[in-house]
Amino acid sequence: MGQADILEHQENDEGKTNGVDMSAREKVMEESMEKDLKESSPHHKKGLCKCSRGDVKSVHCSVCQKYVCLHCATHAHKDHSEEEIREALDKEKDKIKNGLDIASTCAEAHKKRLEELSEAEQNLLKQFENMSIKIADHSEIALGMINERVESIIQAVRQEAEKARESVRDFKAVSLEELIVAFEERRGNITEEREAAQVAFAASSSYSNISRKILDDGSSAVVLTSSNSLSEVFKTLKYPCEKTPSQSAIPSDYDRRLWFMAPQVDLNGEIQKWFGKVINNSCKEVAAKETRRPSKSPTTQRGPTLIASLKSATTQLHRTFSVAADDENDIIVGGQNIVRIFNSATMRLKSAVALAFSPEGLAAYGDEIFVTGNGHNIHVLKKSGDSRRVLHVEGVLSRLQGIAVDSTGRIIATEGRQVFVLLSDGTDVCTFDVASEGGPVRLYPATNSSDRIIISDQSGHSIKLYDASGNLIREIGGKGKDDGQLLSPAEVCTDAEDNIIVADTKNNRVSQFNPDGTFDRHLVVEENYVRFPWGVAMTGDGRLVVSSLAVGQAVKVFDLHKNS
Repeated sequence: MGQADILEHQENDEGKTNGVDMSAREKVMEESMEKDLKESSPHHKKGLCKCSRGDVKSVHCSVCQKYVCLHCATHAHKDHSEEEIREALDKEKDKIKNGLDIASTCAEAHKKRLEELSEAEQNLLKQFENMSIKIADHSEIALGMINERVESIIQAVRQEAEKARESVRDFKAVSLEELIVAFEERRGNITEEREAAQVAFAASSSYSNISRKILDDGSSAVVLTSSNSLSEVFKTLKYPCEKTPSQSAIPSDYDRRLWFMAPQVDLNGEIQKWFGKVINNSCKEVAAKETRRPSKSPTTQRGPTLIASLKSATTQLHRTFSVAADDENDIIVGGQNIVRIFNSATMRLKSAVALAFSPEGLAAYGDEIFVTGNGHNIHVLKKSGDSRRVLHVEGVLSRLQGIAVDSTGRIIATEGRQVFVLLSDGTDVCTFDVASEGGPVRLYPATNSSDRIIISDQSGHSIKLYDASGNLIREIGGKGKDDGQLLSPAEVCTDAEDNIIVADTKNNRVSQFNPDGTFDRHLVVEENYVRFPWGVAMTGDGRLVVSSLAVGQAVKVFDLHKNS
């Protein structure tokens, strides 16, 4: 048998053995040929098999990589093993599982992101609310600070305006008072001279008429008898003094004028300098009111509040005032031959005592007022105005000046370099000298709660502290203009805490020292409209009384509790 016969025989055998398979394959081929016709079938679009049956695709053929229905899987794809189908199914399941893991992970990530975004939104809302509140709070604080600054500036301007008004009123009062005095004096002179001239005119006219009548109608006997008497009368007649009208007029010194001069400055620029401006600084918190207040400093503390000017006690030429305060907080002012007592609450005059001398120093103890200025005498007055007694101090060479009374009633008086310590009845306790440079020496005493003696040494430009027996404890001050230095200090006093308060006259200020002698602060300066302060006194309710050497300056009362 040839090779061709063998091959044909094999093909025939295969055809016989696989007759069924060939017919099935032919059927599959026919179905595949109908593929294109069924692509557009609605069954294909709905996920159904492309076969004529149109069943749901439920099996995946891993060989063909197609999804087919169960009928096709058992007929057209029957040669494909179930193992292959399961393997393909497992692969697809693994793909799905992997996809599921990815989807689950993505879902968890998105869920977490949603939670983060929700939390971020809440935080953003809280941040917005906090910042809104902070902006509103800081704006309110800034507005409050601006309003407070405006009020302080307005108050300062009002106080300065009141000082200017007061100076004008004081000028007017003093000038008118002096003008009235000059007017009355010259008017009195004119009246007196006019009356004398009227008398002389009447006498001269009478003698003229008598003389003419005698000459015209008188007999020889009348002429002879009248001649001698008339001659004597004629000798007594005087011509009036020739005075120019200017001698009777008011001097030009009393023709005073006053102006108000404001500095020529850029008000807008100057106001911005001392008013301040709003600063937007996002890196810093705006300070609250309670934290932005400056700490107290001796040199930066705001001045006291002027509450009264005692205009009836206004300094005139060579007329100064000593001041004191008693246990009832009444203010006592001595000067111009009068001791005046003012109510500290109302600042009204309660009583006045006229003296035959100009008082030098004042002190109060209980209901008594001690006054120096009359030689070696100390006059003790009642507050009602009656003179109670006079104490005579031995050893005084000229005139007692300063005076103070301690808590036990002992009297401390000064004259020159000497300090006299007396009992309330005038009995001498001790006398000691104060070593001082320069001269003439003027000493002004005060005492504290420990009955130590404090001496203001004007020529020595210092304050000296002694014990009750006159032993020097310490000396403070020294000549100069710096803080803690003095220049010709005058009266001195102490407050309830034993702080030492002195009138630093030529430095134009009232200074305070601590009880140990260290400098504390300036209570009153020239800007408070006190020039050349002389007398100082403290009331029990914290009011400072200051008199001045400057002509036209009224005694002023300050409240130290305000603006402190």
